[in-house]
Amino acid sequence: MNKPKKPCLEIARVCNTHGVLGDLKIEMWCDSEDTIRSLSTLYLSPEGDKPITISRVRMHGRFLLLHADGWESPEAAASLKGQILYAKREDLPLPEGTHFLADLIGEPVFDAETGEQLGILSDVLDYPAGPIWEIRCEDGRTVLVPAVKEFLRCTDPDLGLSIAPIPGMFREASFGGNA
Repeated sequence: MNKPKKPCLEIARVCNTHGVLGDLKIEMWCDSEDTIRSLSTLYLSPEGDKPITISRVRMHGRFLLLHADGWESPEAAASLKGQILYAKREDLPLPEGTHFLADLIGEPVFDAETGEQLGILSDVLDYPAGPIWEIRCEDGRTVLVPAVKEFLRCTDPDLGLSIAPIPGMFREASFGGNA
């Protein structure tokens, strides 16, 4: 808990170039295109240096197309292919009571009732039915927990992550009797 927060967060990846003007085809890693549209500058490093100025953003299927000043041709833009794009934390809107996934990943997860540490949140997977917490247990097992109110009790990295697991979710359930 209370690990240092990164100054910049991964927000997208450059998949390819698009067109003759050097536009970049972007795979978004944020909640919506509006997040990227609200930014005038992205960064090519997690430290927040190497800024690129964004002059145009538009949707193209499930991808975003953006134009970065200084990359005016497909050949110039091709140098960014595969590059992760970062945004400064303070430039990203965050509704009250919510947290960036980057701040949750790597945090210990506890049983809300017993206080026992169940594992470390290793990833948050995005599925059509909703997000799934991937929790890596000390013994190397991975447990997937739906990120729904029925399981999640505390999702604040400053207070600690806690869940209400059901029997058998982390250990074999004992049902009694003979099977």
